[in-house]
Amino acid sequence: MDNRLGEWQAILLRDELEKCHLSDSDLVFDAYDVQDKRRVDDLKQSLLMEAVVKPQDDTSLIALCRLETRRNKGITRTVLLLAFEALRRRETYDALAYLGKGILIHFANEGHELINALSAGIQDEQLRNFCRVFDACLFHYEGDYQQFESLIDEFRLLKNANFDPYLSRPVADIRTHPAERAVRGEAASSLPEVFNAAITNPSHVVSASCDSRYLDLYGRFFLESWFATQRSDSILMLSVVGQNKDWLANWWAQLNLDPASKSRIHLEFWFVESEVNIGPIAASLRLLNLARAMECWDTAASSVDLDSVFLAPVNVLLERHPGADVALREIHSKLSWERFAAGYVGIRNSPVGLAMAQYLNSYLSTCLRQDRVQWWIDQNAIESSRRAVEGEFAEPRFANVYAERDQFLVQPTGTAEFKNRTLSAALEDVRRASAEATTPAAQGDQ
Repeated sequence: MDNRLGEWQAILLRDELEKCHLSDSDLVFDAYDVQDKRRVDDLKQSLLMEAVVKPQDDTSLIALCRLETRRNKGITRTVLLLAFEALRRRETYDALAYLGKGILIHFANEGHELINALSAGIQDEQLRNFCRVFDACLFHYEGDYQQFESLIDEFRLLKNANFDPYLSRPVADIRTHPAERAVRGEAASSLPEVFNAAITNPSHVVSASCDSRYLDLYGRFFLESWFATQRSDSILMLSVVGQNKDWLANWWAQLNLDPASKSRIHLEFWFVESEVNIGPIAASLRLLNLARAMECWDTAASSVDLDSVFLAPVNVLLERHPGADVALREIHSKLSWERFAAGYVGIRNSPVGLAMAQYLNSYLSTCLRQDRVQWWIDQNAIESSRRAVEGEFAEPRFANVYAERDQFLVQPTGTAEFKNRTLSAALEDVRRASAEATTPAAQGDQ
């Protein structure tokens, strides 16, 4: 940053941040054992020393930001101080990203003033333009969608084609034009190949989707726990994407399910030619298909990540909130594409609920036809559809089930090894509970 420009803005930021008075005692190490903590502390001290010895270099400060963010599972105020000093030394996207997200988290009340002050002190035009994204997200959090859309449009207009940092990917798919929703019946267009048709008149539909790799990794956890815990009159709508349906046919044949169990699974194959966009399509079909499921079976539906273990009937998670049309998990991020987690979405069979599903279908149908790299489109779809519903209906009813999800679903994040270990343990708990429920003693108590 140029110290000749925006001097008062820099002072304002420093004053706000230095009120924190943080020390190492504020840091959290719940994911580390003693040996890990010692190694992390040694690395931290080494990086701090390097930052002091090289007062013009920002590399060690950015490394410290990554270290602190990872071990604390979020951006602390200490990270804000480090990022501010890094940006003062050299204007980089990494430093700006930590600063912008940190301001949204810790100083939302003064956020617009601080972001504008930050922008005024930056010389690089593209970085200064990116400050609009953080300002837009704060307006979104405050419910001023018009200003949110306007700032996102301004950012896109002024962004150079060769400026493509990580956070610009989800921003590319934020909807800023009037929303459209799939007309009843249109949500069933471009139908995939159906391998197995499920029963009619279900009480609830669970929608899941994946590619063959995910089905191979996590399908057994998902299916066994689903059969063990969900109502016998519920069905699973499972969409698998890829370029070779023979693999899916073999997988289905090897499941060795009895006819009654097979009648509860609606299995379909979606041929996808693109290698670039197969991941987003595989992840997002579960949301796109909610409208198809609700229109086909005329019932409530839930979307669930495939890398999950069911602990209890997920229809109950929605039924706990009889006044709600849609159940979402709203998390603590103020970035618009991170506000709503996509691992679980529950939708009631009501006018508002069906509208939400149709907006999801329309948004994702458009996105998934674009053969380009797309990130966060499932969460962008949820945000866009909720915003559209709020604009169409006077009093849409949403329930935040953030604190309740873990009673119904185990949905780990992290490496494949960590997920497998966590899901294996959860499935053992489900098996144990099922066995206990079928013992003579348990049946006698009922």
